Amino acid sequence: MRNKLVICAALLLLFDGPVYAQKLDCKNAVAQQDMNICVDEDFKKSDAKLNAIYRALMGKLEGKEKDELKAAQRAWLSYRDAECTFTIRENEGGTIYPMMWSGCLKQKTDVRIKELQEHLDCVNGKKSCTE
Repeated sequence: MRNKLVICAALLLLFDGPVYAQKLDCKNAVAQQDMNICVDEDFKKSDAKLNAIYRALMGKLEGKEKDELKAAQRAWLSYRDAECTFTIRENEGGTIYPMMWSGCLKQKTDVRIKELQEHLDCVNGKKSCTE
């Protein structure tokens, strides 16, 4: 019985490590895995912003306009993924690939955020829609 308790305690200590892990300092990341994680976190923030602007814009549109925006967004997502696949193809299989992938997605997403924000500003009357 004592041996089982010792083994259980050892296993708990072994698997409890991540609970005490420190938050990753992305400004000073050196290891490739850390850089991969940090760039992915940056992309996820941009993606969340993109989704919020998209939802806000969809909320302002009706009927055919909603369908057109939905089609445009689906086409853009396909373009983004295909373009990033092509752009970083030389890194495929390498440890840098996840960082390059997330970085490419973030760069394309940030451009799309600006585009959708312009559409939203137009719909909200903040700027001319013909610019």
